Amino acid sequence: MNELVIIFIVTMMCVPAFASDLAKEKRWEAQVVDALIDGDELYLESEGIAFLAIEMPSESDKSVGVIVVHGMGVHPNWEQVVQPVRIGLAESGLFTLSIQMPVLANDAAGKDYESLMPQAASRLDSAIGYLKEQGISKIVIVAHSLGTEMVSHYLSGAAGQIDDAVVGFVGVSMSASSPNYLRRISLPVLDLFGSDDYPGALASVPNRKAAASHNEKYAQVAVMGANHFFDGNEAVLIDEIKQFITLFWK
Repeated sequence: MNELVIIFIVTMMCVPAFASDLAKEKRWEAQVVDALIDGDELYLESEGIAFLAIEMPSESDKSVGVIVVHGMGVHPNWEQVVQPVRIGLAESGLFTLSIQMPVLANDAAGKDYESLMPQAASRLDSAIGYLKEQGISKIVIVAHSLGTEMVSHYLSGAAGQIDDAVVGFVGVSMSASSPNYLRRISLPVLDLFGSDDYPGALASVPNRKAAASHNEKYAQVAVMGANHFFDGNEAVLIDEIKQFITLFWK
């Protein structure tokens, strides 16, 4: 058993056990589906639970797909970061799939989400499997805020073997816990944050860079003037992600 798995198990023993708030997911689902304009809803399955996803298939290219992962407690069509990214990348010709991640009640703390990591990993597996069924051979995962912790935990191998179809990871405003996992990730990573980001995201910038020092395919980019949600800087955010994905889009 590797060191990271041992640390993760010990950590899980020290935090309360939580499961996703399925009632909250259903409330989000009703709001999202009712207001959905760009993209089509579908339902994937993980651990016997159906969860919402929004797909925008590419009409021109099926070689690269993008899984979009939201932040703490929200949904796959969140107006900040998630919606602009999933639509903007789709308009560029990429197949995008935005997925509902496990959520907790509104008063839950960030640390409470640690026990949801196995559920998050299972949902990522389902999303990857779905894209492969659509003929996608290369998958990039784009995540925001707490979603970056869920994805970096998954890509570190703490939840099991990673599918070879996953070729890159974009972490937008990465969480302070991300360095724990970045040291175990070797695939290409774009660590993207705003100069006016949350204090936790900014404070962990040097730790993230140090943790990823073994990875020659890791890049850290600060967007000047951008806040945690890239309000007013959506075009720059999408352009930075597109430039990164161009590495695989051939």
